[in-house]
Amino acid sequence: MLLCRMPGLTRSVKCSTEQETFYHHFPWFLKVHRYDNQEQLIADLSNRVILPAETKVQELRHLQRE
Repeated sequence: MLLCRMPGLTRSVKCSTEQETFYHHFPWFLKVHRYDNQEQLIADLSNRVILPAETKVQELRHLQRE
C-alpha cells in the first residue's frame, strides 16, 4: 500500500504489522509520523517530519564517507 510508505499518515490509514515493519531494517527508512488532522500535521511538521528527514540525510552521508 503506497500510503504506508509515506512519512506522514492520518491515523485513519490502517497498515498491517507487516507493512509497518517491512522497511524498518533499511537504513534510509524514516519513522512514520501519524497525525489526526491537518492542523496537527502542520504543527508537527518541523520537529516530527522535516528534522528527522534532515537528520537521516546527515546519517546517510556520514555512512557513505566511511
